[in-house]
Amino acid sequence: MAFRVKIFALATLLCGLTIGELARAADVIDSYNAAKTPGYVLPRPPCCIWVPDTIGWYWTPAGDSYLTNIQTKLADVDFGYNNDFAMTVSLFTDRPAAGGTLIDSFTFNASSFVDGGGHDTFPWRGTGFAAPVSVTGGTNYFVGFQGWAAAYDPHTGNGGGINWVIDGDTGGPPADAQFLSAGYTGATFDTKMGTDRTVTAAPVIRFIGGLGAPPVPEPSTYALLMIGLAALGLNTAGRKRG
Repeated sequence: MAFRVKIFALATLLCGLTIGELARAADVIDSYNAAKTPGYVLPRPPCCIWVPDTIGWYWTPAGDSYLTNIQTKLADVDFGYNNDFAMTVSLFTDRPAAGGTLIDSFTFNASSFVDGGGHDTFPWRGTGFAAPVSVTGGTNYFVGFQGWAAAYDPHTGNGGGINWVIDGDTGGPPADAQFLSAGYTGATFDTKMGTDRTVTAAPVIRFIGGLGAPPVPEPSTYALLMIGLAALGLNTAGRKRG
């Protein structure tokens, strides 16, 4: 039993080290309204609940870089918010309605956080791409978020929270809001919402990754990963025989 525990501990350590090596260079390469909370105007809800299933924005990286994650925040306090739904984050060459194609996407539960805290602290959400995605500086991309329809209850008015900022007094964008592009909704992001300076153009969003090409792990990193996985396999096999 003690031997199995040691194998498991070693495998966990090796896998943890290699995963850390693979993700070491990731950083915030761009962000909008990162210090703000999504919403609010009064009364609420339903001011900060999103009924359409999708919203997305155009984004242009400043230079050649790579993305490991695109994260957002959601309105998530008071009665009526239900962020327990599968949110899909997609990166397109353009809006599908404009002929764009999917580059990559990932799906996660929108009620889970990536940086601790609780619902009232408006933490970041988004688990990230399975592999780094290269983007070209000065090129327009379209970032789409999808999944709110699963959270909306027409009988109670409950639904998932919005992920853009609103001035609590005027109902418009805050004076110091950062704008990305006009928001687009619809199954293929075919419907433009307002202008580049209206409230739905000010998402809370950040892009995680690094400058240049994605880092390539050293051969020794792969070797450690293989050793760790093999040790985990031995430990699992030992438990099955026991």
